[in-house]
Amino acid sequence: MEYGSRYDSKAIQNSTPNRVAFVGGSRLTNESQYAWTKLAKGLIGTDHVDATLGDDLPAHVLLGLPKTTINEICSPNSTILLIGSDLKEEYGTLYIRLRDAITNMGAKLIELTPIETGLSNIASISLRPRPGEIAKVINSILTGEAPVEIGGVSKESIKLVTS
Repeated sequence: MEYGSRYDSKAIQNSTPNRVAFVGGSRLTNESQYAWTKLAKGLIGTDHVDATLGDDLPAHVLLGLPKTTINEICSPNSTILLIGSDLKEEYGTLYIRLRDAITNMGAKLIELTPIETGLSNIASISLRPRPGEIAKVINSILTGEAPVEIGGVSKESIKLVTS
């Protein structure tokens, strides 16, 4: 660890700020992202900071989805499509509301996450697309068109969601 830190420090010192970048990842807390940004901009002097690694979803996919409220999502017998996030870890209050809607009000959860989440055990359908391919699976669900498999999810699993 000490050798790696010395090597990183020397590499940064021997470079110009515009040649240094920080990639923090989307799973960091806001506080951690703020700390990385302060380190990168304040100490190193670089503006090359990105905290979206692992989001997997292009903006046009998210912007194309219909907008709704938490109350509408959590209404009795609703269908909820959870895309790529563990709400138990990242949005505790929303996790509690969705869990209540699923367990007590008959809501159905369709989960598209690369890993198991806090809601996986009560999801009606859990699909595990490969990282970076969630958008392809969503597109296949919305269009009803799927090859043999897409993003690591079988055609049969995608049909479960659309039926």
